[in-house]
Amino acid sequence: MIKELARFIAISSFIIAQNQQEIKLQDVQVEGHIISSPNTIIFTSGLRKGLTISSNEFPRAVKRLWQLGLFDDIQLRYDNETEDGLSLTIVVKESSVLGDVHYEGNRKIRDSKFEEELNLTTGQRIKPNLLHEKIKKVKELYAEKGYLMAEVGAELTDAENELNLFGGKAKGITQDIIFRIKENGKVKLRNIQFKGNETYSDLRLRLAMKETKQQRWYLFWRSTFDQDSSMRTLTMSVSITETKDIATSILFLIQSNTPKTDDIWI
Repeated sequence: MIKELARFIAISSFIIAQNQQEIKLQDVQVEGHIISSPNTIIFTSGLRKGLTISSNEFPRAVKRLWQLGLFDDIQLRYDNETEDGLSLTIVVKESSVLGDVHYEGNRKIRDSKFEEELNLTTGQRIKPNLLHEKIKKVKELYAEKGYLMAEVGAELTDAENELNLFGGKAKGITQDIIFRIKENGKVKLRNIQFKGNETYSDLRLRLAMKETKQQRWYLFWRSTFDQDSSMRTLTMSVSITETKDIATSILFLIQSNTPKTDDIWI
């Protein structure tokens, strides 16, 4: 957010020099709006014609507009300066609007399941981190089914269908999302072996994990692993009830070319 504000605010040296002094707004205009009302933008910013404000109000205005979640870019452009006051323009770039969502390569999870879990709605704004969040969610859904090696990508494309969103105003900024999925094989556990356990015996650790069938061990955690060319690092917490619920963090190292069944050393 701080970086974005630093990039978005473009105020003249006149304003900076004024510091805490009062500035009268002689005129305020809006550019770049497509769906959003200019009156709404001006009202939300708090920068209205005829007001006398301090220079501190300019970054606050940008922050208020940014919090609407409707814009990818916001700038305050200095236009004119006279003895009567300052004229400026609020320049915005509206965020894209979501059209349709497509899924490619998914066989183990149906489109309807993704639609239920991802909460993507036609007409919603596409925020900068949206794709990253939804890719992560898709991977979690596959991990719950044991597909820990599922590869998921997503991209924005021009809208495939003509959608009359916002009375047709959103035609130029409507985009579809395409999820491209490579499910790969299901990871199954053949055997669990412990190494380096000095405090607890193998038997005690196995008893702590007795709720987990070896073929369904992956349900203990959600996949938050970093992909690497040689290995994937997976973290799982096992609760040992016999020792006051001490949570032991276990590091699993699984080669990227893991077959469908493999031994795991703990």
